[in-house]
Amino acid sequence: MCEGCGQHDDSSYNAVLSGEFTCVGRADGLHVNPASCTSFYQCASDIAYLLQCPAGLLFDDVLLICNWPNSLSDNRKIQCAAL
Repeated sequence: MCEGCGQHDDSSYNAVLSGEFTCVGRADGLHVNPASCTSFYQCASDIAYLLQCPAGLLFDDVLLICNWPNSLSDNRKIQCAAL
């Protein structure tokens, strides 16, 4: 048994209740938050969890990780600048 497995910090790991984003019909895994580059969604069994990137990082839509802004694809940089 691993100590701390399955535990999370509630301030950065919240089930989405608003209906703005849905995981229904999406594969389990990480997905871009269309409203913010500093957060992303994790879908698991049709439930969406909103997660925040650490300060100074943005969600990379290619690598599916939080990454430095200058390391994002040009298209992602444009998307984030428009938000």
